[in-house]
Amino acid sequence: MNNIANKPYLDGLLESLDDTKSLIKALENRIRLFESPDSIDKPFWEYNEMHILSIKTKAEIKALERVLEEKTKYFEKYSVEFEKRIKLMELNYDETLKKAIELKQTNPVLRIDLENVNWDNVDKSIEVKVHLYERLKKIIG
Repeated sequence: MNNIANKPYLDGLLESLDDTKSLIKALENRIRLFESPDSIDKPFWEYNEMHILSIKTKAEIKALERVLEEKTKYFEKYSVEFEKRIKLMELNYDETLKKAIELKQTNPVLRIDLENVNWDNVDKSIEVKVHLYERLKKIIG
C-alpha cells in the first residue's frame, strides 16, 4: 500500500480520508459537548471548534484549488484555440463578408443576419467579429 500511496493523486486521497476521519471525530465531540453543556471543558470546546473549522477550511481550499486548476487548463486551451480562430478570421473576413453581402439578395437568413448586425460592436470586439465571421461562413457554406 505504501508503494501505491507514493503518488500525488493517491496521497491527496489518503490525506482527504484522514481529514474526513478527523472531522467525523471532532463533530462527534461537538455532539457530546452539546448533549452535556454543564460538563463543557471550555478550552477543549474551543480547540475542537477550531479543529473543525481548520479541517473544513482546508477542504474548501483544496476544492477551490481543483476548480482553479480546471479553469486555468480550460482558459489555456480556449485561448490557444481562440487565437487560431482569430487568425483564420483575419485571413478570410473581408472575402466572407463581401460574399455574404452579395448572397443576401437571394438568401433571407443572410439578409436578416446582416441587417441585424451591430457594426459598432463588431468594430469594438474581436469576439463579436469572430462570431460574425464564423456565422456567415457557416451560412455561406
